[in-house]
Amino acid sequence: MALPRGRRVIATLPVSIDGRAAALSTDVSREGFCLESPTLLGVGSEVSGVVMHGTLKLAFTGRVAWARPSDPRACTFHRMGVQFEQLSPGLRALLGLALR
Repeated sequence: MALPRGRRVIATLPVSIDGRAAALSTDVSREGFCLESPTLLGVGSEVSGVVMHGTLKLAFTGRVAWARPSDPRACTFHRMGVQFEQLSPGLRALLGLALR
């Protein structure tokens, strides 16, 4: 039986992964987010990064829960689900506002 997913909202946020890969979120929840990136990370990979929100850099750490490579004929962006392990207070507040 599948576990119920938390409430998700569509949100396009610029994300820097480990300071070396760029990504965009497609949706977010309090538990994690879906990222699209030209860099594909493997399932189970530890991730640290920042979400850019205006002039703020809001830190997070997490783990890749699932990953789907792109079809290079159609798109160069891969999709990954990142489950949060730690959030900065600013990112926690941003997600709290987005998920009201």
